[in-house]
Amino acid sequence: MSIADTQTEEDAAPANSGEAALAAHVCPNCAHHIEHPLPNYCGHCGQETTLKPPTVIEFAQQFGGSVLATEGALWRTLKLLLFRPGQLTLEYLNGRRRHYVLPLRLFITMSVIALLLMRVVMLLQAPTLAQIESKITIDSPEKNEGTVVSIGKVTLKIQDNKLVCSGLPDSLCARLKDRFVLEPKAIAKRVQGLPELTLSYAGTAMFLLLPLFAGFLKIVYFRRHMRWTEHLIFALHLHAFWFAMLIVQLTGIPAVIAIPIYSFMAAHAVYGGTKWSTFCRWLGLSIVYAVILGITLLTIIVWAFVFG
Repeated sequence: MSIADTQTEEDAAPANSGEAALAAHVCPNCAHHIEHPLPNYCGHCGQETTLKPPTVIEFAQQFGGSVLATEGALWRTLKLLLFRPGQLTLEYLNGRRRHYVLPLRLFITMSVIALLLMRVVMLLQAPTLAQIESKITIDSPEKNEGTVVSIGKVTLKIQDNKLVCSGLPDSLCARLKDRFVLEPKAIAKRVQGLPELTLSYAGTAMFLLLPLFAGFLKIVYFRRHMRWTEHLIFALHLHAFWFAMLIVQLTGIPAVIAIPIYSFMAAHAVYGGTKWSTFCRWLGLSIVYAVILGITLLTIIVWAFVFG
């Protein structure tokens, strides 16, 4: 064999190995073998075959497509949610789901947007630390000295404008002492951060109250013989509308007044019955749920102040 023939074989080797690599290309997502010529997408799972880090524009498009839902699903969903009370729930229960945003995703999207906007509004309108401190007045140490609160074995006492506690774990006592320092600057700092902490807990609280609300619906409409999950779908859509109205309210339009009317119309559309029976059911349910929301909000505020 001549030197020229050897060089020809060596030059051809890289090309052959490259073709072999293309022929044996494996999808990084599903490990499916893709034959040459390489297509743009894997025929087994649909992922792109040529991968590269996304540009900023591509990343924004991917994020927008995920949030807004492809093929205009979000806009169709919002149209039914805002202007046809109860219809979105009926569409879901009747099996027409593909062209609409799923209830849980819709609720999470609307609640996150509403809470973020509330946070922004609070930051823009929040008073300064000096403004809060100027409105705080504390009695002299002589007046506070000796104030005692006893609950069972737990004793809380004011001494030198500071909290002294006993009957609680040391870690909890230390936290309470830190939170209840009777100094204007310390109190003002706690008050200033209270709204943001309350909001951070409010989203979780509303999510946890959804199953309870669905349980109330099942009790109120027990004769409908509907599953608890079907009531949960209606609860998700209804709460999503409430958050949507909160978003509109933050723009300066008094939209929250539409909530009781919409809730009544949506319940009548989904559950049927006479308007009078729907009104009575929703009046009782609204009172109970409003009390629970009030207790929950008060608990969140106390928790945020003490443990936040």
